[in-house]
Amino acid sequence: MTVKNFTRTALEIAAESGDLQTMAEDMDREFTIAKWLEDPYTWDLKTFIDEISGSLDENNHITPVHEEHLIATLGVQMEIYVACWKHIKENGLTQGFRNNVIGKNPHIAIGDKALSKVMLLMKELGLTEKLKVIKKTPMDLAIEELMKGPPK
Repeated sequence: MTVKNFTRTALEIAAESGDLQTMAEDMDREFTIAKWLEDPYTWDLKTFIDEISGSLDENNHITPVHEEHLIATLGVQMEIYVACWKHIKENGLTQGFRNNVIGKNPHIAIGDKALSKVMLLMKELGLTEKLKVIKKTPMDLAIEELMKGPPK
């Protein structure tokens, strides 16, 4: 009986906050892959920056001037990453060098370095899942409470 009451209480908390509807809507959304990942020639820096800026605005996040510069820098690093992705897609993971030596395509290392910078900038802007979890909604708290199990 305690488990049922505990579960009902957690769900009631979530329902009262209105987060059940939001959670249901989020679960109905399909995960989409960025178009440029399948076709790197569709990459557009301005579109990327507009989407990131819009995402921050949707989350009631004011974008001060210094964050606009971070977003631009993020876009430039993504541009480098996508350029490397294009080259790797066209030429493969290995590349021929002088004297018929075959080695790792240098664009792999360049792209990897750019991607590391992208992740750092995304963390700084609060665009990673890890940072989203820190901002817990009432639904997050209710689920956390539910996952603890029955009171001892």
